[in-house]
Amino acid sequence: GKGYIRRLAFGPDFKITIHRYLLKEDLVIKRNTSGQGNDLITIFFYSNEQALEIVYNDEPQVLFSQRDESAIQVTSNDLSSTIRFPAHQTIHYVVVAIKPLRLQELLAVEEPNSILQTITGSGNSFLFFEQMATEAKLLLKNIAAVDMTDRLSNFYVQIKVQELLYLVFHKLSLRESTAHQTINSADAEKLLLLR
Repeated sequence: GKGYIRRLAFGPDFKITIHRYLLKEDLVIKRNTSGQGNDLITIFFYSNEQALEIVYNDEPQVLFSQRDESAIQVTSNDLSSTIRFPAHQTIHYVVVAIKPLRLQELLAVEEPNSILQTITGSGNSFLFFEQMATEAKLLLKNIAAVDMTDRLSNFYVQIKVQELLYLVFHKLSLRESTAHQTINSADAEKLLLLR
């Protein structure tokens, strides 16, 4: 196909990968569990107009696009997933990978709710879906348009990625005030069935 995959690192514990391409053939990406629990948090931002399919741990597929409640997916890396990108469709998505301790430092929340505790805690399995707000769509568009030949482009992109993280984690911090239980991989699969 045509397009690019651009990777930027803001240190060994904080990275972004930008995907923008048009495929000639279908592409299936299989993400296997690391087997190490929550040693990395992955946040997917899907900006596609057309719905795509993702399957977590061999469960029924979840359809998502930028207009769906699952346009943003926050997940531990102990869940396997398979995503199918169809041929002849423009693919736009961004993946932010960050270690729990770095995220905890960025968030700097004195009293995090149970969701933020689960995400930034050690060894937890989780999968959260979130809608993509207009502000997040604009940030993603601006990140993809950055002139990477500019000497300060990495700095600029890091600031914009932190803004994206703010938007996502602000929404997650407002969720539920009642305590919830952490789930294991098998329970996450069952939740996807109910969805």
